Amino acid sequence: MSERRADQPEMFGERIWLRPIEVRDALAISQASAGGPDEISIEPVIPVSETAFRNWVQSIDESELVWAICRTDEQDAIGTASIRHIDLQHRTAETGMGFLYEADRGRGYGQEVKALVLDFAFEVIGLHTLMCTIDSRNLRSQRSVERSGYKRAGSLTANIPIGLGQYADTLIYQLMADDWRTNR
Repeated sequence: MSERRADQPEMFGERIWLRPIEVRDALAISQASAGGPDEISIEPVIPVSETAFRNWVQSIDESELVWAICRTDEQDAIGTASIRHIDLQHRTAETGMGFLYEADRGRGYGQEVKALVLDFAFEVIGLHTLMCTIDSRNLRSQRSVERSGYKRAGSLTANIPIGLGQYADTLIYQLMADDWRTNR
């Protein structure tokens, strides 16, 4: 399998660029993704070991696009962004994004990434509806997707194990192409 998918473009923003995730990203991303016991996972959920990460990258199929988020002046990934569960018949998919390092959170990179991913999903792929799921404890992500136009559509109760006998909820957000075009 090649390192890079031919059908997945690079996308450039003002301060970040998105390139297809590659096997060479395995060590850095898997180490950063390990987090601690209080770490809230990024989306998509990244395998923690280098070998599991390599296998995951090699298993990505046509139903998902996964990018490494990089600063424009660097090659190293600082996060991941994805469009997955792509259903061209119903024109739906799920988006996900996460930053690996605390220093890169809250700097506006997320809005730049979302603008590129949403434009690609709606204008290039021609999707009608996008959804994303967020750990209910992750207030920063909730605010970020709401700024991008997503609306809360529901939740899954107590489906994220967070400790012995403890669970958190998953919030479900949705964005329709017409709403995105009107508000962008």
